[in-house]
Amino acid sequence: MKSAIFFVAIFAISFTLAGCGGKSNELNPEQEPAAGTNAPPAPPPGMADFKVDMAPANIALGHATYHLTCAPCHGEGGKGDGPAAVALNPKPRDHTNGAYMDKLTNAHLLQVIKQGGASFGYPGMPGQPQLVDDTVKNVIAFVRSLSPTYKQ
Repeated sequence: MKSAIFFVAIFAISFTLAGCGGKSNELNPEQEPAAGTNAPPAPPPGMADFKVDMAPANIALGHATYHLTCAPCHGEGGKGDGPAAVALNPKPRDHTNGAYMDKLTNAHLLQVIKQGGASFGYPGMPGQPQLVDDTVKNVIAFVRSLSPTYKQ
């Protein structure tokens, strides 16, 4: 029984580590992305940018989802320092970096969360297609709340 639990724990950790990461040892470099790599694309057809409801209840719901799906890589506070980040290359994005995050549209964030980061130059960032759009919007509200400079 103990060996089965150990195997499941190792599998879960391996799966989490395989789901994030990519190519740079630097933790959230401050440089602008190279043209064509992970610059925000135009919103998908029929998905113009939208406002996120920054109500405290929505931020709390977003934090609960973030805790389960994002924090293993991005960390509880969104600084890109989650327990799995040690093994990731590139390091997960620092969601508290307003200089970078405030430039991204809500539609872009929704697309990255739902589809993953492969189309933006981060093939290790897993998509979360199981999350419904309202849940993703709450996650976006939480991520936006981490930026000291975000203004909707």
